[in-house]
Amino acid sequence: MIEKREKKAEPETPIRLLEEQIADELKIEEAQLRKELKNQPSRFFQWARLWARASIVKKMSWLRLEETEARISREFRRRMAGEESKPRVTEKTINEFVVSDPSYIEAREAYFKAEYKENILAAARDAFQQRHQSLSELYKGQSEEKLLNAGVAAIKQNLGL
Repeated sequence: MIEKREKKAEPETPIRLLEEQIADELKIEEAQLRKELKNQPSRFFQWARLWARASIVKKMSWLRLEETEARISREFRRRMAGEESKPRVTEKTINEFVVSDPSYIEAREAYFKAEYKENILAAARDAFQQRHQSLSELYKGQSEEKLLNAGVAAIKQNLGL
């Protein structure tokens, strides 16, 4: 007897947590601009490394999907070859059998999840490159503002204001 398993509502998925963590990491504390600039390279490296790992996981998922497809197809052909009536088997029939197999569906879902995670981490990597540019511009602007304020203060002092 086959048991039916009820799908439980999944708690916050790890990918959601990852997305939230990326959003938090990308925030810039203007009051801590020097510290932000110092930490930027290691933050970029952290996210680039996670992207690289996700890229490998995606490739491995693709290979598992291909292997699963080949295994199911081979099993189906073998089973049909053993039939006494020798039914006509087309590529379309084989494909329909493969894509409806639970192990293929599971492998395909794993690949899609891996692909999504890789895409999210690629976006994070790119966003950290943009963050570096923003930090540099903000720091440059703050430095220019400080110089301008110091110049204005010096002029006021010379004029006795």
